Amino acid sequence: MKLWQKIAVAVAILTVGVLVYSPHFSYHFPFHVDEWHHISEAIRLGSYGEYFDVLRTEWQQRFGGMEMGFHFSLFVLSFFTDLVLSYQYLPALWAMLSAAIIFYTTYKKTGNNFLIGLLAVIFFGSIKSNVNLTGLWFFTPLTFAIPLIFLYLYLFTEGVEQNNQKFVLLSLALMLALVPTHSISVLFAIPMLLMYSLINIKFFIREYKLTLLFLTVPIIGVLFYKAVIQVPWSEMLRHLFDQLQFNFGWGVLEIPNKFTDAYSPVALTLAALGVLYILIWHPKSIRPYLLYLLWPITTAVSVFIFRLTGVAYLSPAQRTLYYFTLSLPFFSALGVYGLLDLGRRYLLTGPFNQRLPKIVESLCAGLIIAIAVVLIFIPYYQIPKQVDLYRVIDDGDYQALLWLKDQPQSTVMATPFVSTALYPITGHTPVGTVAFYGNRDDVIAFLASPTCQQRAEILQKHHVTYVVSPVTLSCDWSLVYEKEKFIYQAGR
Repeated sequence: MKLWQKIAVAVAILTVGVLVYSPHFSYHFPFHVDEWHHISEAIRLGSYGEYFDVLRTEWQQRFGGMEMGFHFSLFVLSFFTDLVLSYQYLPALWAMLSAAIIFYTTYKKTGNNFLIGLLAVIFFGSIKSNVNLTGLWFFTPLTFAIPLIFLYLYLFTEGVEQNNQKFVLLSLALMLALVPTHSISVLFAIPMLLMYSLINIKFFIREYKLTLLFLTVPIIGVLFYKAVIQVPWSEMLRHLFDQLQFNFGWGVLEIPNKFTDAYSPVALTLAALGVLYILIWHPKSIRPYLLYLLWPITTAVSVFIFRLTGVAYLSPAQRTLYYFTLSLPFFSALGVYGLLDLGRRYLLTGPFNQRLPKIVESLCAGLIIAIAVVLIFIPYYQIPKQVDLYRVIDDGDYQALLWLKDQPQSTVMATPFVSTALYPITGHTPVGTVAFYGNRDDVIAFLASPTCQQRAEILQKHHVTYVVSPVTLSCDWSLVYEKEKFIYQAGR
């Protein structure tokens, strides 16, 4: 690549990072309760027994044990920085890494086509986030897996097409790495990988030893599942079957997500044009893009099956919709490129029957690209209210929790949101959080109790020492902290 092209790619990647970080301009803590949950799990890794005790008692409510690879990564990072304060930067940094890998894989897959690679980065940066689908604004196992997904799919296809065993083995290694990190990011790809493998069956028959190695993915997956969940072998098949079906209501919030919730209508239209451009105008060049074509098809079918039956297989419907969206920047970039290519052909063969001066052609292409970019980013911050960003804690809560951090370890009653941040900041045990831990119903009952006696009974039930409140309480407890928030000592 030329120097100006490298600069353009660097600017595009940096812009993706700024976009992803932008919600944190006015808020410097993790947004999503899932992010706080993963910080909690990373901190718990410092106490091996505690971590696995939690996994054993709560595996039915969450998939945390199957994501311990992600938690371990955060645990290692915690030696170098305060996770709570540094987490705000991780989504942007990882989005930039993902964008770089998307550029590389697209650039190589399209025969070193710089424009398509650059456009793919731009379209990737336009993918929207919300608290239901999650997305680039949050650092979770899903976003952690994004660059690995693009890499293992690229290496898999290149290995098959180039008869390169090394590439296929590297793809296998990345899949295995995802098993203890975010296994869903491998499971969702099974249908398209199987279809692609059947189309290229001659390669896998010839390389039968390599083919057999791929059996290690389900074998290691099952062994890992059994080790975490501790299910008897006699019940393994039933448990696996149950866990690979994601019924309506799997998530905390189940809403009818639209395809445009994660990707703009203009970008979707351009992606459709990109598919048509390959199928109609370049059908002989379809082979390098075959798996990339199967990707949106298989995930879209899975989403429609869920909408018809209320059951999603291999991955939850929200995640499958997001995987579908991840497949589109490649085709949206192809759509813009195809639009420019077809326009140039029309000028050469249509009524003009001549080539425009190069400077005019470049200006027209630049204008079309600029219009497309503006249109795809217009709805970037347009998020339905029910899935918009929320703030788990504010600065006052953080200062109060820092004070609590210096007190002897105890059980603490606080609002569900503050309780979610309680353990990561203080190490104290919450009675119940928004999700994942403890007894949220008792927290709600405490907040709704009309009398101090009823509140005291709930505190005694959970052996609570401190109560963190956003307002003053009239109960006979010692007020030990009073700076925006209020902390009461209710027991010892």
